[in-house]
Amino acid sequence: MSLATNHTSMVPRILIVDDDPAILKSIQRFLRPHPYWVFSAASAAEGMEILKTEGPFHLVISDYLMPDTTGDKFLHDVAITWPDVRRVILSAYADRSVLLSAINEGGVHRFLTKPWHTRKLLEVIEELVADYDAEESARAGIRELAQKHQLLVVTNQQLEDLVSQRTTDLEQHRQQLQEANSQLRQLGSHMEELREDERRSIAREIHDELAQSLSAIKLDVSTLLNKVKEPKLHSSLGGIKEQVDHTLATIQRILAALRPVVLDELGLAAALEWLASDFSRRNCIPVTLNCSLDSKLVPIQIATSIFRITQEAFTNIMRHSGAYRATLRAWQEDDIIYLVIEDNGIGIPDKENRRPNSFGILGMQERAALCNGSLSVSSLESGGTQVMLQIPGDPVRETIP
Repeated sequence: MSLATNHTSMVPRILIVDDDPAILKSIQRFLRPHPYWVFSAASAAEGMEILKTEGPFHLVISDYLMPDTTGDKFLHDVAITWPDVRRVILSAYADRSVLLSAINEGGVHRFLTKPWHTRKLLEVIEELVADYDAEESARAGIRELAQKHQLLVVTNQQLEDLVSQRTTDLEQHRQQLQEANSQLRQLGSHMEELREDERRSIAREIHDELAQSLSAIKLDVSTLLNKVKEPKLHSSLGGIKEQVDHTLATIQRILAALRPVVLDELGLAAALEWLASDFSRRNCIPVTLNCSLDSKLVPIQIATSIFRITQEAFTNIMRHSGAYRATLRAWQEDDIIYLVIEDNGIGIPDKENRRPNSFGILGMQERAALCNGSLSVSSLESGGTQVMLQIPGDPVRETIP
């Protein structure tokens, strides 16, 4: 064995197998200046042992006639174990049968005859070594691509598992949020019913106790006024009567704010008419009313929500719109109750509608949601603001008598 260059894994390895020591030395001497690591063997058996212990090899050059075998059979065995090794026959026999046998049995890549031309031998070695390197590089690229593909498959599976888990977690969180929102809505609805019941109870107590007592006092004072002739006493009684009248008017306003009697006794349509009239009288803003609702078909809970939403809308008109007229329309169509309130004021900016502290609008929308309805607030092209409410009527619920 001789070394043509340094022992490095990148240096191409070439095995020369020939039973003629002169040929082995000649080839080794010829390849010494070139960047190859050259091994030599005097027989096929020795060549096989070198291939097993010193491989991998780029190229095997074998004589055709050897004491223990022929070159085509030897290279056939090499091809079975190391199919990537390039194989060359170097023989003094150049007849057609030898060439075909070498190609068919040994699977050789080249066939050179003795005596060989050194330049031709070098060209064949360079070509086959380059071919081996190119194929090895391609195989390395394929292996790298396969590794990357496998890594992508594993990564993709991990991402899919992560996305699936996140989706499952998000779905659970969404369901939990829906349940929490539903519970909050139910709690809000229950609290609103409690507030309305409490308002109704307080209003009834004020009406039955305080208002009636003041009415009785007013009646007694009126009786005394008719009987008393003394001027100073008559004047004092008159002042008392005025104070009682003022107190009764205040109580009526408080009762209307707590729970208007007209809503419970006459229904939603009459309550909306009273509300529009009272708003116009107090704020000098005329309201055009168009209401075709049948109060007997509107459930009490829905009627209360619509009344409170209208109250809040009128309050917003009075505080923020700068309007000098308004309209209120209410009707029912295909089991849907519609309420539209419009004014000719300055309108409402979009950012105002999205402000987290727009509690008036949020309160109206929440009241609508408690009745499975929806409410929108928007600016009109002609100027002003529109409040549109849609609530499904439910004839199964308790209706206003």
